[in-house]
Amino acid sequence: MTPDATPLGRRHHLSLLGGGPATLLFVHGYGCNQTMWRHVAPALADRWRIALVDLAGFGLSAPDAYDPVRHASLDGHAQDIAGLARLLGDQPVVLVGHSVGAMVGLRAQAIAPEAIVAHAMVSPSACMLTTPTWPGGFDHDTAEALLAGQQRDMQAWAADVAQLVAGQDRWGPVTTELVASFCRADPRAAAQLAREAFLGDHRALLPLAHPSLVLQCDDDPIAPLAMGQAMQSQMPDSCLRVLGASGHCPHLTVPRQVVAALQDWLAALQRTGVLPASDALPA
Repeated sequence: MTPDATPLGRRHHLSLLGGGPATLLFVHGYGCNQTMWRHVAPALADRWRIALVDLAGFGLSAPDAYDPVRHASLDGHAQDIAGLARLLGDQPVVLVGHSVGAMVGLRAQAIAPEAIVAHAMVSPSACMLTTPTWPGGFDHDTAEALLAGQQRDMQAWAADVAQLVAGQDRWGPVTTELVASFCRADPRAAAQLAREAFLGDHRALLPLAHPSLVLQCDDDPIAPLAMGQAMQSQMPDSCLRVLGASGHCPHLTVPRQVVAALQDWLAALQRTGVLPASDALPA
């Protein structure tokens, strides 16, 4: 039975394409779904096996995939992703996570360290709360107000947040797509994951991270560049690539930059032996 045909694969709408010496497991961020990797994942499928999933409560995940107790924190989602990484474990798995999805990936590594060998973090957010020693995106009162607004009027909240997230495309189709995706999510799952995204603190995981790439926009109102720099400084085997873009979804707005950065980093992991060599690499 192929991984996508297993009960776990079906539960998270696991989609596989391409082939290569390792698997890139793509984990979307808050309110999103696997289709938002469509400009990035297929461009890598000629050299790598691609695995796309929907977190419980989002996208086309099965209705019974979401459990309000299990998924009250990131741990439930991390257990799901760890299970999927092990399911794909016939070869090394590189976690490609967006925003809070990158933090799900780090927590999944703690559960399945033998399966997840590296992380590519797209606009990651280890802690969005600003402190005297941490450059977050919000103070606590602002974060709480954002969460209250979500509960009060999801449609209006989604429109406001989507414009921030879309950045340079704030008046274009990316904003429209994000609003629709936010509003399609299971409301309970959306509320729980939003609280984890805005109020969660996952910095303790950073020193434990396997080799990592941080991709950060140079103008991101959700996860500012200074946060990406702080995260990279706390991960022992990591590098930072700054993208010339605004907003929080560069895989939608500047996908060519994201693809180029991933290709360079994955080739470096092969040269250093973290990933197996591939004949598909250019000379």
